[in-house]
Amino acid sequence: MSTVRWIISTAPEIFLLLSVALGTMLGRVLVLGFSIGTTACTLVVAVLIGQLGTFTFPSVLRIILFSLFVFTIGYRSGPEFFASLNIRTLAQVALALVLGATGLVIVLTFANAFALGPGTASYALGNVVLTVLGPIIVASTIAG
Repeated sequence: MSTVRWIISTAPEIFLLLSVALGTMLGRVLVLGFSIGTTACTLVVAVLIGQLGTFTFPSVLRIILFSLFVFTIGYRSGPEFFASLNIRTLAQVALALVLGATGLVIVLTFANAFALGPGTASYALGNVVLTVLGPIIVASTIAG
């Protein structure tokens, strides 16, 4: 076990690649005509390997891998999202904008009255963005 801890502290990338490789191989195995799939199996293997110790990855590697993840999600979902925009979804977007703007105005107006603190405005703005994006995402998945 001390060898594993030494490898975790010196080269945690080995376990990252190991979880992807094992998850891909195990995810393709058919049992009675059923397979878990490579994505789910990779997540399960990564969770199991994560129980070996505390992994700290370099921040540059985290940024690169997260950027690749966001790119692949956008690359796959982007065309479906824009293809689903039509008149029916435009009404949902307008309603989300009105509700979000109303909530933002209310929070910004009464933030000082209730002593909610300086982070309230950014929190409210984040909720407005999520309120706007929520119906758009739902509409794009239903229409697509």
